Amino acid sequence: MYRQQGTGVVMRRREIVQAGIGLLLLILGVLLAALPKDWIEETVGIEPDAGSGALELMILLGAIVVGLALIVPVALRQVRARRGSRLEGSR
Repeated sequence: MYRQQGTGVVMRRREIVQAGIGLLLLILGVLLAALPKDWIEETVGIEPDAGSGALELMILLGAIVVGLALIVPVALRQVRARRGSRLEGSR
């Protein structure tokens, strides 16, 4: 799963892509939070949520939740792999 290079642990390409997409979604969530709550109504000209901002909030929360769901497993695998490499190095 991981291979060691020097003292560090090298991530697989899939994990790098997964973490990158997750980071982009988190940045998107932060950028969406900076927009006014009725940005869909202003941009598109329709009111899917009658101007309440509920749809915009769902898009914002969806981006953040999916971003975290992509990043957290990669981070946990990295921590576990580094702990394992430290334990093997101390033997």
